[in-house]
Amino acid sequence: MEPQWLEKLKRDSKFFINHLNNYPEEVYGNAIGDNLEGHASKNILLENYTLGSLMNKRLEKELKPLALASPGSNIFINDFEFVSRHFDVNQYVYCLTFDYSEKIRKEFGGAVLIIEDFYGFSYWLNRKMEKRGNSLSAWDKCQYVDSRAVKFSQKDQDFSLYPGLIKDSKHSEQKEFRFLWRRNDDLSITQPIFDLYVPEALKYCRFEF
Repeated sequence: MEPQWLEKLKRDSKFFINHLNNYPEEVYGNAIGDNLEGHASKNILLENYTLGSLMNKRLEKELKPLALASPGSNIFINDFEFVSRHFDVNQYVYCLTFDYSEKIRKEFGGAVLIIEDFYGFSYWLNRKMEKRGNSLSAWDKCQYVDSRAVKFSQKDQDFSLYPGLIKDSKHSEQKEFRFLWRRNDDLSITQPIFDLYVPEALKYCRFEF
């Protein structure tokens, strides 16, 4: 981040938690900004499958829109790609990188918060978000794929997709790790959290300006 924001974090112990719908490229540029945060597509490749055979129950659940077109019938599918679009921007997000890079450091402002005990840091950050009425929905490394299109096959058993963790491959050098939270009341998130007071988490960090 820029040095003044790291200095403010060090002084006040208050974290800035953004939300997925607040990264306009017009404001942040192409390096940081991303107008398609929280957008992804699920592409299921079907080489030869009979819908209605229940050979893969989880797959059939994914293909339910096709089954509804002809209820009670078997549908024979060959060389077909089923594409569904997923939009999920109503989440808070806190972004990290798991691999130090001088290039990324410069692009993002030149100052770095280095987390020396990730689990201790994570525990306190999440605990304070929970006290604000939010629940952790995902935390993991981002997946970088072309055009945010995540591909599955008919043999897969897990078709889970978290759009907030999907990034276009052009951003792959950032090597992000993200925390995502939902509001417990499901209301729309229109503003970041500017003042998440977590001095406990900063005990596990050091500051480089």
